[in-house]
Amino acid sequence: MIKSTDPRSWGACWTDEQISTYFGTLIEIPVITIIGDDTITVEDRVWITCAYLARHNLDKLVIFARGCVDRVNVYAATYAADADAARATARAAVYAARATCAADAAADTAAYVVERNRQINHLLELCR
Repeated sequence: MIKSTDPRSWGACWTDEQISTYFGTLIEIPVITIIGDDTITVEDRVWITCAYLARHNLDKLVIFARGCVDRVNVYAATYAADADAARATARAAVYAARATCAADAAADTAAYVVERNRQINHLLELCR
């Protein structure tokens, strides 16, 4: 669950008014609801998902980023004209994962962070 105070504390680009309007009277919203909300840009949905996973499960963050890359590759093969836009979205997910891992590095062991960064670098290579 994402609390109404989380996006601001995570450094979201939305203003306090936008966050307040989106949450309305709700104190928290399930992540899956936000992921499926077409009123939010894909980039913002990817960002909030990465920010949430980085704080709750780094392994799932890497799996999510890999899933984005896999979907982009399928999408690009099917819709070549939109491949660049799809790859840009996947790169956004991977960069968000990398930035969050770097921000949380102090809380993890060095070996764990090195392995996560290696996996994320590999994902970036797949997006090129």
